[in-house]
Amino acid sequence: MSANWMASIPNNNLLLKEITMPGSHDAGVSRVHGSNKLAGWVVGKSGYVCQEYDIAGQLNAGSRFFDVRFSMKSGVPTTVHATAGSGGWGESAESIFKAIKAHLDTNDQEIVIVRVSHTDATAGAAVYREQLKHLGARAHACPPQTNLAMQKLEDLRGKVIVAYASDAIASPRSSDGQIRFGKASKESRLGIVTCGEYANSNDMALINYKQLKRTNEHREGKCNDHSGDDHLFMLYWQMTGGDVGTNTTKGGDLPDDPGSLVKANGTHYNLPFLLKWLNGDVAGSATHGHTFSSNSTQSYPKPDVNRCEWVPNVINLDFVNAEVCSRIIAFNEAKLRAAGKWDADA
Repeated sequence: MSANWMASIPNNNLLLKEITMPGSHDAGVSRVHGSNKLAGWVVGKSGYVCQEYDIAGQLNAGSRFFDVRFSMKSGVPTTVHATAGSGGWGESAESIFKAIKAHLDTNDQEIVIVRVSHTDATAGAAVYREQLKHLGARAHACPPQTNLAMQKLEDLRGKVIVAYASDAIASPRSSDGQIRFGKASKESRLGIVTCGEYANSNDMALINYKQLKRTNEHREGKCNDHSGDDHLFMLYWQMTGGDVGTNTTKGGDLPDDPGSLVKANGTHYNLPFLLKWLNGDVAGSATHGHTFSSNSTQSYPKPDVNRCEWVPNVINLDFVNAEVCSRIIAFNEAKLRAAGKWDADA
């Protein structure tokens, strides 16, 4: 089910901005593909590996948005997760694009987004050459003035949207399959544009506070100083610092009906609480030690049948697996059914 979950969405008229999908943070550096990149000081493998599975495994688990960063390794564009030059190498662009094409060839109703950022121009050009070589017609191309958040699912199924930040390709050509990636704080809405805030913390309470705050600000058109609902909202449900895998999975099995956030546990364990909050089923402001202002944009959301218009489009995670993806996929279906937008004739 997770490998082809988008095929079960019957309404092809849904816009991309109405979907909630699992996303993979630093998707290319995994326990399958991970080797030290040394420079100056050393970051251990537990500090730079952010995923259990390679891209093929993450696709099968249900992830559909992939955050990848590239550098050149012996002339080959290769994913990397590093700080000040120290960290780890991961999967090559060739391996990633081959895995995505194979997945879409078998599951042609799925939509995959690859964000290429934190990548210099040399590596960006090399990544695009690999895209041309291995994706072919699976790479989505569109007219230059296209805002993909406003595109219908029927126009995107079976495609991979490869979105390049300006450091990777300064002026992407969408008609050639180079989709622009940008932030909603900027004026342009061309290509794939997101808002959201990375907490940059391993404090579960602070992560929770910042993501809930940004959700309500996005609902009011105030997140990252943007306006409008014409882009994608990324919620960064991930921890930074220390042993990424241990921090993320701390607490064990996901609860079915959490009563509150458990600050001592990780983002996987607390994902059901987040989804419950997004559903409007958590009483109180759920600040857990951090203070919301009295501003209504920072209060908890009431139940809202139209929440598909403002809840996150991507919930970005470390160590994605079938269990966490299935919870997000189920949330996506429930919110669309509540809004009367699930069925084909909606």
